[in-house]
Amino acid sequence: MGYGGVKLTETEAISETESSVARLGGRQHAVLTGSGTAALTLACGLANAERPRVVIPAIACANVMYAVLYAGKQPVLADVQVLDVTIDPGHVETLLSGDKGIGAVVAVHLYGHRADIDALAGICERYGVMLIEDAAQAVGGNHPDGRPLGAAGDVAVLSFGRTKILDAGGGGALLLDNSAWMTRV
Repeated sequence: MGYGGVKLTETEAISETESSVARLGGRQHAVLTGSGTAALTLACGLANAERPRVVIPAIACANVMYAVLYAGKQPVLADVQVLDVTIDPGHVETLLSGDKGIGAVVAVHLYGHRADIDALAGICERYGVMLIEDAAQAVGGNHPDGRPLGAAGDVAVLSFGRTKILDAGGGGALLLDNSAWMTRV
């Protein structure tokens, strides 16, 4: 298998691709998966097992809900903001303050709009909840401070399926910095 004129084994090529994808998302590690849904399922599986509920936006691809269910978790729908249809941080805080069974929040960057990751990160930190950044439809975008979309949550997911910004015909990636979680995955 060739890569930049150098012959690599399949394992080396996968490792090199994962390193490139991690850099693209501003992360230390990336795990390539068969789909963005598989990456999101893995991400949800990293959430605290004793807190099996996952907050997702009421407007998102159906696969976001499927991934939560595939991970053995229970989805909790959060309102979206009227102006950009991304998850509403105020409603997320209301949900977290009233439901101690929530272990994760999925923030989806959707329709060219960034979710308010900074507000969500602060809220999730206050309640000890994992923040999953879904950048499946936002590869190449940036936060206002210049960080790549996908670099701000506890973990992030990308998708390379048809209709996505970076269309490879299929596949996905889980991006993370936590080495212990990387070992678990």
